[in-house]
Amino acid sequence: MTTVLATVTSPIIAQHLQALATLDQSRVPGLRVITSLDGVDPAEVSVLHTYRPPAGVMAALPRLRMISGAGAGVDAIIAAPDLPAGVPLVRCVDAQLGTSMAQYVALMVLRHFRMLPHYEERARQAHWDRLLMPQASAACVGVMGLGEIGRVVVRALAALGLPVVGWSRSGGDCDGAQAVYAADSGLPAFLARCNYLVCVLPLTPATRGILNAALLRQLPRGAYVINVSRGAMVQQQDLISALRSGQLSGAALDVFDTEPLPSDDPCWREPGVLVTPHISSQPSPVTVAEQLLENIRRLEAGEALLNQVDIARGY
Repeated sequence: MTTVLATVTSPIIAQHLQALATLDQSRVPGLRVITSLDGVDPAEVSVLHTYRPPAGVMAALPRLRMISGAGAGVDAIIAAPDLPAGVPLVRCVDAQLGTSMAQYVALMVLRHFRMLPHYEERARQAHWDRLLMPQASAACVGVMGLGEIGRVVVRALAALGLPVVGWSRSGGDCDGAQAVYAADSGLPAFLARCNYLVCVLPLTPATRGILNAALLRQLPRGAYVINVSRGAMVQQQDLISALRSGQLSGAALDVFDTEPLPSDDPCWREPGVLVTPHISSQPSPVTVAEQLLENIRRLEAGEALLNQVDIARGY
């Protein structure tokens, strides 16, 4: 029997369990799913499905054989002090994540580029006010992070007629990008081209706080920042200072260190900042449940797991 402990700390994991209940579970005979250790011997639990594991829960599972991340990002699991060494960690990969992320990024770029907030305000005032339409060729979008999702974002933006450049740890080619810059040596040249800066990087020790004052100063004055990665990418006070100085003209922030974002957080009231509640993309509950079930089958059969994370790299 395989016992899965699912830490239902958000409605999303509850949706995963609902989806799991609709699947054919015959490939994993004796599967048992629990949401609490109350009345259960922790030694019976072999799989943990979680997004942000509650403190101490992994340390309490002496026979844990696999940790299943409930989303594409697993930084909260890797950062847990009781992450057991040698236990494989897998994440969810949903082909639709890139598409939904690209839709969000394109929406935020076009909203700012086509001056939609100005026209919305004028419409509320019943004021007809036509501004000169900007030229797409003059608005370069830089995408930081060219993994599976970042590449979809690049292609979507390029299809809209926007010049796009990319930056990644290793460089290389990317369909739709006019140029790809690599590592630290290419970062200044990349940033100098970015009227719009989109962060799709995985959160690792090397990328934590990367959107800081030193980086933002290298953008063209009036640039716009979009973060759909993790809140820890942003040095928030540096971002606010750049907005107030005019170095940035605005920012769309979908992810934050603390979620839900507290009502007293300055981002809610900072002119030029658009806060959205982590809605740029969400994996399908059915996709997550299917991958969880298949990985349990593979675990029991001694086969290679799907989407196993390199703990050292963070993704």
